[in-house]
Amino acid sequence: MAKADNRLVREGLKELQRRLPGGWSASASDGKSVTIAAVDQRHGALTIHVRTRLAPRDVRPLVDAFASFRATPLVVSPYLSESSRARLREHDINYLDLTGNARIVLASPGLFIETQGASQEPDRKERPARSLRGPKAGRVIRALIELKAPPGV
Repeated sequence: MAKADNRLVREGLKELQRRLPGGWSASASDGKSVTIAAVDQRHGALTIHVRTRLAPRDVRPLVDAFASFRATPLVVSPYLSESSRARLREHDINYLDLTGNARIVLASPGLFIETQGASQEPDRKERPARSLRGPKAGRVIRALIELKAPPGV
């Protein structure tokens, strides 16, 4: 597992522990699964799936991959958009992001956690606009217009 994945698992586990009821505990055994223990010592297991980004279109392949899993999946990510969270909810997949958005449902021991966190990605990077405007595009167009010979490949 990559260092970034390990960091996400550690931070996700802390977020999960903060949201559990009093007396409950969560512990990661191998970095890929979490055991949740209730006050009465009943246990439940979640299999962690780390995603640094999860677009809504990526949820369907994830659902297909989880079909063969026996343990309950938990998607951990730095941030999940509202549409990604909605698609995960549609397919009953647990999720947790580091901004506070979480939905975790376990049948045994009986557990339901749903919290709202950030509605926008906190570390969103602006993408440059892709258009034929701007100084670079202007220079390219001027060079093509002023060029006497036909341009080569």
